[in-house]
Amino acid sequence: MSVRLLTIQVVALALTLPMAALADRNCKNVRLFHTVDHEQAWQDVSYLASEELEGRRAGKRGAKLAREYIAARFDASNLESLEDKNTGSHLPDGIKRTELSKYYLPFELKGLFSSKWGFNVAGLIQGTRVPEKYIVITAHYDHLGKKRGKIYPGADDNASGVSALLAIAAHFAVNKPSHSMILLATDYEESGLYGAKAFVENPPVPLSSILLNINLDMIGNPGRKHVLYLGGTRRNPQLRDFAHKVLSQSGQCVEFGHDGKTKSRDRKYTIDWYSASDHYAFAKQGVPYMFLGVDDHKHYHQPTDNIDNLNRIFLLSSIETSIILARLADASL
Repeated sequence: MSVRLLTIQVVALALTLPMAALADRNCKNVRLFHTVDHEQAWQDVSYLASEELEGRRAGKRGAKLAREYIAARFDASNLESLEDKNTGSHLPDGIKRTELSKYYLPFELKGLFSSKWGFNVAGLIQGTRVPEKYIVITAHYDHLGKKRGKIYPGADDNASGVSALLAIAAHFAVNKPSHSMILLATDYEESGLYGAKAFVENPPVPLSSILLNINLDMIGNPGRKHVLYLGGTRRNPQLRDFAHKVLSQSGQCVEFGHDGKTKSRDRKYTIDWYSASDHYAFAKQGVPYMFLGVDDHKHYHQPTDNIDNLNRIFLLSSIETSIILARLADASL
């Protein structure tokens, strides 16, 4: 089943709306600014959510294909690797070293009688003015895989966030930021945020040098409200001034939210947005965060979270909003 595309109003330059006008906006009207390669972004999310990747379950073939794809896209943007940042990590036995594996940050998950390996994928863009300070942008690439013969594609959760991560990488590889940026695609998020936890427990740069985590998780399905939420300002009020600019400069409806607990769409459980995604691992280490994501929707963790149930225009606008957020953060910190 395909969702109906939103009305498109294409403009050449990003317009800034006064905050007073936000309440009067029709959230189904989305403006695209064409600040990213839309065809590439759609190709990225389509491949990551394709049947070939079988839901990208951590530790399975689909996750391997996903990390290889992400690494190749980082390489195409000429991102630097973090191999020389003394993480102490090494490729585990049986993993062949390749040109793209330089982007891998492997971590070991130890059980009582066995262990397994996860693979974060990370690229670096050196800052021009404050290269020793970092903004870390995260999006998890794993999902649920196959259950009872059905593939859980994870198009919104979280191929959408990874497509934004790749677009941010391409954008700032050309438009160099003032602060250094680490683009981090995390593994094993679904089973306990293990990739993000591994990163902050064994960081390639000092934690004290990380000024902000921007986390992107589920940004492609607008649900009933057609709203993208920006979380983090309740716990990090010092970020609120530039966050207001994100709300006014976006081509879609963006609201402050995802900062507390809400009931799920079906009212069956409570969502604690603070601990719901990778930003929690950073926050627990004292790193300020901002979180972009949509509301809970009927395709969440279902086989129907596929490419047909994404809203292409909303997703592309969310990707553009993520770049606005990263740009304003870089200018404000």
